[in-house]
Amino acid sequence: MTASQKRRLIVWLCIVGFGAVAGYLYTATFYTGSEDVAVHPWRGARAGALIAAMTGGFELFAMRSALGAWLRRLPYIAGFSLRVLIQTSLVVGCLALNYTISNAMSAEPLPGYHLEDLADDTALSLVAMTFALLSVELVRYLGARNLLRIFTGQYRRPIREERIFAIFDVAGSSEAASRLSDERFHEYLSSIFFDIDQPIVDFGGEIHSYVGDAVFAVWPLPGPNRRSDVVLAIKAVWEKIAQRRSMYEREFGLQPRLRTAVHCGSVVAGQTGDSKRQVTYLGGTVNIVARIEALAKTLGRDILVSQAAHERFEMPEGVVAHDEGVHPLKGVAEPVRLFSLCLGPLNK
Repeated sequence: MTASQKRRLIVWLCIVGFGAVAGYLYTATFYTGSEDVAVHPWRGARAGALIAAMTGGFELFAMRSALGAWLRRLPYIAGFSLRVLIQTSLVVGCLALNYTISNAMSAEPLPGYHLEDLADDTALSLVAMTFALLSVELVRYLGARNLLRIFTGQYRRPIREERIFAIFDVAGSSEAASRLSDERFHEYLSSIFFDIDQPIVDFGGEIHSYVGDAVFAVWPLPGPNRRSDVVLAIKAVWEKIAQRRSMYEREFGLQPRLRTAVHCGSVVAGQTGDSKRQVTYLGGTVNIVARIEALAKTLGRDILVSQAAHERFEMPEGVVAHDEGVHPLKGVAEPVRLFSLCLGPLNK
């Protein structure tokens, strides 16, 4: 199981737990004094867990499948309406299933599920589900690590950190934009960003931001130990794009290519903004990785890594580093030695 799959599983289990507690409290509050086994608080907990499992599972797992890809391609109102319809159907189905289970466990047949009660239970379930999914969306927008840092006040004041930065740039995006409409070009970039997210997370990275046609990813840089996870993430990203190449050709008439630049060093991290808060990184390290990405295009290299980063990496099997010499970088006082990475048949 990959890291991103484990993360989604943990989130799903939390949603199921939240649903069980909410179902118990709802039944205990609104059906107080009822002797009907069908409305016992523990039966409410089971209903809440079932609803949370199905609706949360749909959002966390089914929305990452072919069905989710199809829904995301629909106009927003149509896609949103279909998701609401699917979720409502799941809620009603779970309530009916829970009643059937309670009826089977009861010594005597239970009274019918009144339509008014079904409507009330469905409405509350949808409200609770919406709250849980909004929480999941908040984590998606800010990132789990950044959200935790903001809540704990870690970045309330700027602090200095050691970080590895990687920019994954979609090569040939200008040509793609000229061939596609603005809407289709956005879908094209969004599909690429969606595909390369999981490999980055699986190997310990986090998505910091999307800037135009590029993804900005970050890894911690602990101690002096050499590591291979960043290189493995790069390789996994390229493998993912290669696996999906036929889909891109079929859907967009294009085969995406990437350029990747990597550098590491000291940065100042801090929380910025008011109406929209985010964690930003400032310092020469960020500037250098951006300059390396620009130079990769000039040199015609797919993957360029600074000497500082290369010295911290342990090259996994099948990856070879080639010394590209020392190059001046705009806005950087000292020239930087660069290495290109060859991933075998994945890149030139």
